[in-house]
Amino acid sequence: SGEASSDILLSVTAIWHIEEIPKVPGYEEFYETAIQQYDLSPDGSLWGVHTYEGVGPPRYLIHVVDGVLEHYEELPWDKAGNLTIDRNGNPALVRADKVPPELPPTYEYYLVRKVQGAWEAEKLDFPASKLFFDSQNRPVIVFSRRLGFNSSDLWVARKPGEEWELTQVREAGPAISHVCAQQGTDDKLRIAFSSDSDVYLSRESGVSYQTEMLGNGGQGASDYTWFGIAGLSIDELNHEYLLLMEKVEDQVAPWLKHQTAVAASNSDGEWDFSELRSETATDDAQLGWK
Repeated sequence: SGEASSDILLSVTAIWHIEEIPKVPGYEEFYETAIQQYDLSPDGSLWGVHTYEGVGPPRYLIHVVDGVLEHYEELPWDKAGNLTIDRNGNPALVRADKVPPELPPTYEYYLVRKVQGAWEAEKLDFPASKLFFDSQNRPVIVFSRRLGFNSSDLWVARKPGEEWELTQVREAGPAISHVCAQQGTDDKLRIAFSSDSDVYLSRESGVSYQTEMLGNGGQGASDYTWFGIAGLSIDELNHEYLLLMEKVEDQVAPWLKHQTAVAASNSDGEWDFSELRSETATDDAQLGWK
């Protein structure tokens, strides 16, 4: 309902305020699906995309101000993601339209942004994994392309003027998955991704990217063997934080998978790793950070 809230005392110096995000009217008894998305506007209000369990489409764009659902609307597209709020507080998404024939499925991609109450669309010549807006409110898109059964490359697209400019982050190589990206206060991107059981972090440096491997069997910055990335964050001082996942087979019951969440932080040029929790699962469920 948006009215439930509570304060939790975490220490003598910090209190977290927790407030329920209101649902679209008529869906109060439904659970949101795992594909919900949220982003904060510069004024501190919350935008989100909601779909509900057992309902499927439609998807709804919601706007929450001070815990109150100020606006919601049904999105007219079956496939749209990467909700991002631009520097002027306008919601933007990347939309994918399926192109017949349906097998194999192919898509046309559009950058859509709602400005002064109307949606504007721009066709893209590339897909999109992550969408940002730089300090001058220009769009920035991170994307990887599948080049074959087990091969991918990685790119960044920026639009400083009328045309998009593309920079290759990684050449064609083993397939890329779990792409996470964040933009620092310096407008420079950090991109984390998994590839061939390795985890990499690429940092924007001038007109190119410098890539670091975070570890695989002790060959990188850590002694962990990763299988995925759950999150990447950058603070106001441009310190880097990663939430990583390690999967290990049980020595007695190899059909069980031990999943370990590991937090990694880099504030002085050196990575620190801290194990958070471990759980056992019989499927490929992933730990995530919200």
